[in-house]
This record gives sequence, C-alpha cells and structure tokens, in this order.
Amino acid sequence: MTTAGGMRDDRHALFVVETALRALDRSTNGKGMWQCPAHDDTDPSLSVKYEGEKVLLNCFAGCNTKAIVESVGLDLKDLFDTPVVPKLMGPGTHPGRPSSRRKSVLVAGYVYTDRDDEPLSTKTRFEPGSNGRSKSFNWSKGNPHVLYNLRGVIEVEHVHINEGEKAAEALNRILPSGHTATCAPTPEWEPTFTEHLIGKTVTIWADRDDSGLAQAANVYTQLMTAGIEVEVVQSATTTAKSDAFDHVEAGHAVEDAIRMDPAVFSGDAELYKEDPEPEIGRLPFIGEEEPKAEARQRWPIFWSQNADAIASAEYVIDDLIHAGTVGVIYGPSGTLKTMLALDFAAHITQGIPWRDMKTRQRGVVYVAAEGKGGIGRRIAGLHIEHPGIPNNMIAVVTRSVQLLDTVAVKEFTDQLIEEVLPKMPFPLGMLFFDTYSQSTAGGAENEVATLAQAESNARTLISRIGEHQGSGEPAGCIVHHNGKDKTRGPRGTSAMF
Repeated sequence: MTTAGGMRDDRHALFVVETALRALDRSTNGKGMWQCPAHDDTDPSLSVKYEGEKVLLNCFAGCNTKAIVESVGLDLKDLFDTPVVPKLMGPGTHPGRPSSRRKSVLVAGYVYTDRDDEPLSTKTRFEPGSNGRSKSFNWSKGNPHVLYNLRGVIEVEHVHINEGEKAAEALNRILPSGHTATCAPTPEWEPTFTEHLIGKTVTIWADRDDSGLAQAANVYTQLMTAGIEVEVVQSATTTAKSDAFDHVEAGHAVEDAIRMDPAVFSGDAELYKEDPEPEIGRLPFIGEEEPKAEARQRWPIFWSQNADAIASAEYVIDDLIHAGTVGVIYGPSGTLKTMLALDFAAHITQGIPWRDMKTRQRGVVYVAAEGKGGIGRRIAGLHIEHPGIPNNMIAVVTRSVQLLDTVAVKEFTDQLIEEVLPKMPFPLGMLFFDTYSQSTAGGAENEVATLAQAESNARTLISRIGEHQGSGEPAGCIVHHNGKDKTRGPRGTSAMF
C-alpha cells in the first residue's frame, strides 16, 4: 500500500534495520538516533531515517553505510523496501493490480552469529508467507551454516535443540543457568553442528507432527552416533504441531516436558500408546488417531521451586505495566487521565523510556468510548509532541466496545485480528478503554457482577490476541473516574480498588 506521494506506509526496510539493531542490544534515544554497531558507541551517534521507501544511515563518527549494515548481518539491499517484502502473487492477480490476499508482514528478525558473536546473516520471518503458506523467511546474506545462538551453545553444558528460532527464544526464557536453546538454520542437520555438541548433554524438543518427529529422529541418530548423551522430549501441550513455544506459552516448566522412549527412533519402532501412568508420558502410534478426549478447561500450574517462571511476565512498561494484566487509570474529571494514557501510548509505540522506566516497543489500540469528541485534537497533538511515533502503531476506535456484551467483544477481537494487527509493524502491546462507564452501558457500577463480567471479557480479548500474534499477550487499561469521596478510590464497587 502506498500513499499519494508513492511512499510505502508499512516501512518494512526500517523495521528490518531496527530489528537487527535491537538484536545486538543497540540502544536508541527514541528520536531516530541509535548506538552505531560499527564502532564502540556509548552515546547514540547513528542517525536512522526512513525516506522514499528506503532507510538512510548516517554515523556522525564517520562509519560508512556498508560497514554499518554488515556489522548487523544485513546487506545494502535490505535498506530498501522492495527487495525485502515478499511478492504475493496468486490466481487472479496481476502485476500492478492490488491483490485481495492479506499483506505479508515482517514479524521477527533473528541474527545468526559466529562463535565470537559477530553477525553472519539475519533471518527475517514474514506472515502470512508466499504461495499460500502461513509464513516465509528471507536471509540477508544467505544460510550462515551455524547453529542459532552459537556462542551460547559453546558456553553451556546442556543444549536444547528446537525446530525453529521462535521456539528457541521462548525456551531460553525459562531455562536454568547452564542451559541454552538453539536450532539449525534450515531443516538440514549439518555435521559441523554435531561437532559443537560433543561433550555436552542434549535435549531434542520434537514438534508434535510427523515432520517434527522425522527431523528429531534424524538429529537424534547423528548425535548418538557421535557418542553424545541425548534425550528427546515433546511439549506438555498435546495439540497437533505443538512445540517448545506452545509449551512455554501454556505456562509449563522445563521439567513438565514429556519424555519419549529412545526406541521410537530405532529401526521401525513406533510411538507407544498412551500409558495410564502420566509420569511415563508415552504417545500414540504414528499415523494412529488419538482417542478424542472430552474438551475440558486447563489451568497453568507451577511448582514452587519454579517460582521464577511465574514472575517472568513480559513488561510493557517495566515495573509498572505487565503483559496480560488489566489495570485502571482513575481520577477526578479534568485531571488529564486521557492524556496520561496517550502519553503511555506514545512511549510504548516508540520503545522509549517512560519516566526512566524501560518500555517494550509495541502497538496500541485506543478505544475512545465517549466518541470522536476531542480525541482527534489530542491524537494530533500527541504526534506533534512525539514525531517519532511510527505509522500504523496507534489504532483509535471512536465507538465504545461494550465489555458486558460477550458477542460484541468477540466481534471486536475478530476485527482487530483481521484489520488492525496485520498492519501493525510490531505486536499489539496495549489496549485502552476510555471510559469504564461508557464501556459498560447498562451495567451497575456499584455491583461486583458488572466489574467481574467486564474484566472477564477484557481478559478473553487479551488472551485471543496473544494466541493470534504468538508473541505474548497485550495489557489492558481502563480509564475511570473517582467517586464523590476522592479518598475511597474509583467510582463504583470497591472491588475495583
């Protein structure tokens, strides 16, 4: 999609460059200046600008553009939108004619490095992928032929092998000290990968599908032949195609993984039928239909010794707002509650600190439930105050979403998934509902049941968004008024306070 002037409004090249910089822990002042990766830069001296479907780089310390892009594992072509965005061509589409298919969006970038942590190539992930696939990948400088997170692999004693980078990153969030997760850059397991694992303990996480089992069997055989101590496990989540990412997202600890019998990978041996004793964790035969169990609710359960996993919720604003939570901003009329919420939004969408608290760069949806009113002027003023807010990062809804209406919440969630999330260059991180009274029309503010229903529907919305984008749940925030007695907190039931 282009504007009248011909500039792409999705800024894919900028996202690729910024993703690569963040992968190397380069910091930014939020105003287009970054720490240059081509020299020892303590004070951001690299200007990163997006103009005319390309990224312009200017290091005030004198580093040339080629040195800068190579230092983050990219190539000069990655500074331009056109070579980066996959072409989506299918039946009924023609060059120059808009396609009816959903636009492919860059959702992640993974930097492969050598043993000294020097960038070799960056793998970028697009969703949906080309040719009808759910995802596709591009390499900035081709297949690097090294394991992902190679330096980490070399430094630890226990390595966990996954099928992809997304699963490896998720697993690394919960692994104990002395462990790290990795994957091969492609489905092909190369002999040099085995060499880096000699003398270590290895756990292979097999995806729950036929191709995942076949790939795990191949790696298992090569490692066992090299005399490496290996075990194979699967996610404790039993849905088809589940992997380590699903295991972590479901709240499971590393110890909850289902161990597989090594006989699975010897000769024509097949997977065992499910054993009535859960600690054995055997699985059905390959190709055999699993008995259909009754649908039932499941709750995330942690053992006390794994308490760190409970406290590891991803922050939106560090020490203030955490992903998956629902909070409240409240105060008397005229105390700039909306402006505070929008100030949060401005900092979150740029990934810059809010009052010295780190933020994670994410998109924002702002539901102005009181209607258009003055929200347009406030948003315009916000962009003047914060010119660094990227395009398509704040979606403003000018009609209330009734949080007491389960059907309305479902339809609103569907619309976000279909129309908003595909256009956001970053995952959605925050939803604001301004105000509570306008979002709960027909409810009784003084009744706990009204609050409970509104909160339940809000959490369902957040959960569905998290499941869809696969990168964590957003946080929710409700803007509300004080009661007559300002010392007694928000108006209505005391359960909110």
